[in-house]
Amino acid sequence: MPHLSKSAAALPFGFPSRRDFLQISASVGFLGGLGSIGGLGRALAQDAHVGPNLVRLSADIEPIVRVIEDTPRGRIFEAAAGLLRSGVDYRQFMAALYLAGIRNVDSRSSGSRFHCVYVINSAHLLALESPAHERFLPLFWALDDFKGAQASRPRPMAPLNARTPSGADAIAALRGAVHCWDQNAAEVALAGMARTCSPAEAFEELWRLGARDFRPIGHKAIFVTNTWRTLQTIGWQHAEPAFRSLGQSLAGYGPTTVNNGLGFDNQCHRENDKLVRAHVKVLPPDWADDAVPGAGAGASADYATAQALLAPIRAGNATAACRDALTLLIESKARAGAVWDVVHLAGAEFMLRRGNIGDLHAVTSINALHYAFRLARSAETRLFLLLQAVGWMAHFAFTGGLAGCPIPNPGTSILELGPPLPNAPPNPCPDLPPPPPPEDIKLPDDPAAAAESIVNTMATDRNAAARGAFAYATSHPNQPALFSAARRLVFTRATDTHDYKYPAAAFEDIPTVSPAWRPHMLAASMLHIPSPTAPESQVIQRAKEAVKGL
Repeated sequence: MPHLSKSAAALPFGFPSRRDFLQISASVGFLGGLGSIGGLGRALAQDAHVGPNLVRLSADIEPIVRVIEDTPRGRIFEAAAGLLRSGVDYRQFMAALYLAGIRNVDSRSSGSRFHCVYVINSAHLLALESPAHERFLPLFWALDDFKGAQASRPRPMAPLNARTPSGADAIAALRGAVHCWDQNAAEVALAGMARTCSPAEAFEELWRLGARDFRPIGHKAIFVTNTWRTLQTIGWQHAEPAFRSLGQSLAGYGPTTVNNGLGFDNQCHRENDKLVRAHVKVLPPDWADDAVPGAGAGASADYATAQALLAPIRAGNATAACRDALTLLIESKARAGAVWDVVHLAGAEFMLRRGNIGDLHAVTSINALHYAFRLARSAETRLFLLLQAVGWMAHFAFTGGLAGCPIPNPGTSILELGPPLPNAPPNPCPDLPPPPPPEDIKLPDDPAAAAESIVNTMATDRNAAARGAFAYATSHPNQPALFSAARRLVFTRATDTHDYKYPAAAFEDIPTVSPAWRPHMLAASMLHIPSPTAPESQVIQRAKEAVKGL
């Protein structure tokens, strides 16, 4: 398999040469005719000079990144629209925006303002399914968010002065650096991996390292997965700065930091390491079958399996939950797809029960782990990712204060959201009225009208909107109107990066669970969509004007 450096050479995305870019810049006034960015124009004319304290990007993308970095926030949309009108395409623009965040914003805390980088893949996923005239709006929103992060949490990435290891030595160096919580050593090791390892070789190591530390509520795993996904889109020639930033994150938090009652040593990863080593060789050959069309028997969860595995998750007992999941794989007919069904249902239930920022990350972090599971090559890595996903759901219940708390009514239990599935046990809360069954929810026959009815309900009753979405999925399977209506609210009314991150993850996860559970997942996906009564974002109003006519 080719190394990253060779892969870069094999992926010519048509970036303009420096000469072409200077000619483009001159034609749109960047060489001094736009006031506040005239200084930038002169810098471009001087070979886009980068000072000795800032890492240089590839020559084809550096000038575009400099426009994004150096233009004031109040004029950035006009400058970005000028780039696009001059010939910079969508992928170049996305690459430059991503690399500007990587080069300028501190990744060491794994969260905070570094969400300006995390959100780019989410914005891209939502943009892919959008009408052409709206395609740039999510990236323009992310552009404005980057400018805010650049001002509030700057940490410019400097050139490396250390010698980088290569190949197997780089992988060993990364393991040692992360084990010792040495962020700078991890950055150097990952720079070496970017230069000398294939993408698959590098990420086989990174999937597991990203999944071991829950404390930043899953952001290390999110960063690893988003790094793969974004580089797949913008080109692996940009891997080194992204890998370096990732190294600072993976070795961050240290051994003693306690977050929401959890330290590094009392998480589920140590137990799961032991379970993987002890049991991976006795798993059935088809244990990893996922809940996708054509998967074998047992690749989806029935009601009894979901109820049984949700019990220790709801109790916040990660040890019991992970052991129960492994027992399902070894002793029952259940396969990985059935376990993933329950993991996704747990995240959805947390949103139904409370829906705060921690519960939201239960959805986005599991989205990252499931994506990694599908791409990982070794059985050991895949089993570790699956067990970590189960354990993390129990951690979310514990850290969020939901562990052991009674479910207030059947309407906030994901399993009782709709009518009981075949062979389901009786209602466990007979004294509480069940939620209206889908057939009692009156939706228009037309899918588009039904979708509008549901999103309009969000303004006054989120749970009613969730039940409406359940009914919609039952009556209008495979109809995209509700997704389109929800995306429109995100595009026009989002005020926070999580307004993009959550729906991108939730919508992507729906087809990854078994068909019987997709209505439940669609219902929960409505729980963090901007309200239709919220004012339209001023950022998006400015973006619409800037991209008009593109």
